Amino acid sequence: MKRLLTLFVLTFGATAPLAAEETIETLDVPTWFDGCTALSGTLIANEMDTRCMSSAYDYCELGHPPVERRVCIEKLNAHLLAKTKEIAEGLPDQVAGLSGFKKWSYPRRLEEFRNDEFDPDCSQMTEFMCETFNIVVRWSAARDLERLSDAPGGLKEE
Repeated sequence: MKRLLTLFVLTFGATAPLAAEETIETLDVPTWFDGCTALSGTLIANEMDTRCMSSAYDYCELGHPPVERRVCIEKLNAHLLAKTKEIAEGLPDQVAGLSGFKKWSYPRRLEEFRNDEFDPDCSQMTEFMCETFNIVVRWSAARDLERLSDAPGGLKEE
């Protein structure tokens, strides 16, 4: 009887986790990312953006089976490229209402962004990691410029 009970538990107990794993839905990372970054219109906007970015990429790495990880990252990268382009198209050449450092900084940062003058050191990365890093850097710069250009007064975070 013990053997029968053990066999029963092993047989049906082992299939329950497999069935549960089959029904787990993966999160739509770009949609989650947009929701997360929508919350970052606060005093800690840059920190929130960084956390959203980190969490999204972590989810691609940890929340997906190994065969789906790169696909998740590629999907997130494509989403960030589209978001960066959307932000870039709306950035004005000049922003009224800026003063001091912001007034001096905005045109220089905008020119650097438009000329793609970011030069990260990718010597210790794979080509895919370097591409991802560049996408993240450009998106982050676009978000900073977007906040800075949100006149009057530029940045909402002071």
